[in-house]
Amino acid sequence: MSIDSHLPGPQQPSGFQGQSRGTWSGRDPRRDDRRRSERLAEGGIVAGLMLASVVATAWMLGGGRQLSVAVSPQADYRLEFWRPTRVQQILHPLHEEPALVRLYRVTDNCLLRESDVIDLSEDGEEARWAVPDRGEVSVGQTLSWEGLPPAPGGGDCPELAVE
Repeated sequence: MSIDSHLPGPQQPSGFQGQSRGTWSGRDPRRDDRRRSERLAEGGIVAGLMLASVVATAWMLGGGRQLSVAVSPQADYRLEFWRPTRVQQILHPLHEEPALVRLYRVTDNCLLRESDVIDLSEDGEEARWAVPDRGEVSVGQTLSWEGLPPAPGGGDCPELAVE
């Protein structure tokens, strides 16, 4: 007989149902379940916040769409009127009809100029073309571009000038 055979085995508390192996690990399974559910809830909160931030970002950056197009009398240049993104609309709360204007050369679809947010409620989308004479175009009285490159183009696009 060995000395170990006379020693009592591990004691289980009274009322403990035991695990499937019949040994007690000293950990309460209900506490483990509670910790696991807390971790799942925290993970769900983090995932929900991430999804909400993606949706909010998409909403804020959305909203930009083309409103109208105006072409010069010689069909060399094109003005595109765009609705600004929601962020830009929020940053310009006093504009009744906010818009962005982009000027393209038609021959090679080169973006020449792009405006900051302007208010179309003052002048509307009335474009005045003086391209062949002086190389300028204006939209109402709020926006005027001068020094436009010649229409035939064909080369590289000049560096974009944002005004």
